[in-house]
Amino acid sequence: MEKELPIGSIVLLNNNKRVMICGKEGKERGGCRIYDYIGCDYPQGYLTDDRATLFNYKDIKSIISIGAKRKKG
Repeated sequence: MEKELPIGSIVLLNNNKRVMICGKEGKERGGCRIYDYIGCDYPQGYLTDDRATLFNYKDIKSIISIGAKRKKG
């Protein structure tokens, strides 16, 4: 992964879909491929598992907003 974006970041994908990062290292059902991020539709939010978008950093066209980084400890 070129750059790690925090959960809550909003990005525009190459297919012009806006998503908010809601997870990392997602695996497609029935497959073995692992993606960098799991996204949910923005601004609708998480609706169902089948509406989740799996994507890699290279699929990002632009970063709209960077989510807050969590403090450890």
